[in-house]
Amino acid sequence: MKFILLNIMLLGTTILKPNLEIKYLKECPQYTETCAEWSFTTWGHHTPERTLADFVKSRQEYLNDDKLPLTIVAFYNNIPVGMCSLATNRGILPELTPWLAALYVVPEYRLQGIGKALEQAICNKVKAMGFDRIYCFTSDQSIIPWYQKNGWTIRCSSKMHDHAVTVLEKNTKNP
Repeated sequence: MKFILLNIMLLGTTILKPNLEIKYLKECPQYTETCAEWSFTTWGHHTPERTLADFVKSRQEYLNDDKLPLTIVAFYNNIPVGMCSLATNRGILPELTPWLAALYVVPEYRLQGIGKALEQAICNKVKAMGFDRIYCFTSDQSIIPWYQKNGWTIRCSSKMHDHAVTVLEKNTKNP
């Protein structure tokens, strides 16, 4: 199954980037290492004991489309430009599930609606899987307004890998 940006348009989102396609990583496993590299480069400093090989190995678990965990990849003109994952847990607040994770867009493709398309595709998947809520966390306080603009609310503060994080949630049933 593919998430095409036209499906997102039906939900009222403006298409900012034609030729954008969102696929499950399972459909294009040759990009597993690319996704792992994005994660390692962006967030690897939070877990310095983990190597790039560890990130590649763990990303293999995300090659799903009908169960957690899973990853979707955004392609612009057939070039991978971003990803987002959906996980059962993230190592904090184990009573909460599922979690949006690893929302990443290649820097030169940011501010073009790709992150929003990925976030919305993950939220649509959560809803289709029967969940009413989704959770995420960030240690970057500057990104919180973006999440709030997209329907997320602050749930609480917590700690992850000795870093303060803000936990957010979104109602997927009635966004």
